[in-house]
Amino acid sequence: MTSAHSRLDHDPSDRWTDFERHGALYLPRLFDPVFIARISVAADRIYASRDEKARRLLARKGIVVRDEWRSIGLGKIRLGLRPLTGLLMHHVLVELAWTYLGRKPVVHGDSYVRVQTPTSRHTHLPFHRDQTIVGARLLNVWIPLVACGRDAPGLEIVVGSSGKSLDPADPWAAGIVERARLDEASVLAAFPTQSLWRPVLSPGDVLVFSGETIHRTHIAPGMTRSRASIDLRLV
Repeated sequence: MTSAHSRLDHDPSDRWTDFERHGALYLPRLFDPVFIARISVAADRIYASRDEKARRLLARKGIVVRDEWRSIGLGKIRLGLRPLTGLLMHHVLVELAWTYLGRKPVVHGDSYVRVQTPTSRHTHLPFHRDQTIVGARLLNVWIPLVACGRDAPGLEIVVGSSGKSLDPADPWAAGIVERARLDEASVLAAFPTQSLWRPVLSPGDVLVFSGETIHRTHIAPGMTRSRASIDLRLV
């Protein structure tokens, strides 16, 4: 983390103050890494099952099934008998969401486990705001299942961008992500370089940012590992 954003890792009593100031918050070790590893194993089982079904379809019928986005709805993942969504509602996250939203938060249906690889450029998300995609005020909770930001893709967050006017480049585009896309040159011109934050995270760490905060997939030369992460959207 850069010195310019040192207060994103802060005294817990200042959580709300820092979130209001930056539109983003770093919560180190909020979850037990063992708990995060259990989620990763559960997701891997689902991916393995999908891959096996795809292999059988190819072998038997010649049908090619592509799952390049590698998204699993959080409602499909359970740890034992308990749904994952309930287990992720840490009291710190609920408190922040309730304060930000002004009401008791619920998990939006567009909440997923996703995989990003360094080489799948078409799945790397451009600068965007999730509020444009979801169409509602929301709090993003981003939870990496593996170490990311150095050897695996992470996030690039534009600190202080919440509430700043910047229109999508092509609001009439065909895809929902493309409709929310912000022109890279316009973003870089509107915000100083020190606003760009590319945190290096470990399993158990959490990023919280508003639905208005501009962000994108962070890819850097030398990244070789895939990244799995949770997009938990609270509305």
